[in-house]
This record gives sequence, structure tokens and C-alpha cells, in this order.
Amino acid sequence: MHLSADKRGTEETIILSLSAASFFCLLPFCVMRLLSNDWTIALLDIFAVCAMAAIYLYVYRTRETRIAGWALLAFYLLVLFCTIYLKGSAQLVWVYPVIVALFFVLTPKIGVLFALILLLALLPVIFRETQLV
Repeated sequence: MHLSADKRGTEETIILSLSAASFFCLLPFCVMRLLSNDWTIALLDIFAVCAMAAIYLYVYRTRETRIAGWALLAFYLLVLFCTIYLKGSAQLVWVYPVIVALFFVLTPKIGVLFALILLLALLPVIFRETQLV
């Protein structure tokens, strides 16, 4: 058996790393939200943790990255919008990690396009809850 045949590609490593990091970073939030009886956000966090575990296992077993990469970003965006909708502008801090993940998974041009769409979609939240004038 050659070592190079078992070596994972860059795309696989990125998606495995992002999904594993997301799993372990979100897991304490699940526990915290469950302990504070914040059931709606706790369910959202549990959903995200399960989705990250599923994506990790899918890529680990199949080595398929295209569908997994898009699914990963879809879950990131879904959870981001839901948490901002449920908890308000204090959750805007999660926009930066999502944008960084966009650039790791997508090509730069598509990453810029998605980042701009994301920021434009969040403008109403930003202006609704802040007083810039």
C-alpha cells in the first residue's frame, strides 16, 4: 500500500477541518443553551452540530468534497441567519468566521460574490438595531 494513495487532498482536508472545528466549537454552546433553557437556539445548535458531524463522516468515508462543501456553506449560512434572526445583532460576530469559511471552500471570485450577498442581506439587521445617524 502506497502512502500517497491514502493521503487526503487539500479539499478534503479543508472540509474535514472546518466541519470538525465547527462541531467542537458549537458543542459547548449547545450545552450552555440547554442549561440556560434557551430551547430554540439550543435546537439550532444541536442541528448544526449534527450537520457538521454528518458532513465530516460523509467526506471521511466517500472522499467526495463538492457536495459536502456546498452543504457545509449552506448550513453555515442557514445557522447564521437563524441565530441572528432569533438573538439579534449581537450574533453578527459570527459573520466573520462564515465569510472566512466561504473563501476556504469556494474560489475567490465566487467567495467574494457570496460574501457581498451575505453582507447585503444583513444590512437590514444592522440598520434596524443600530443607530448610525
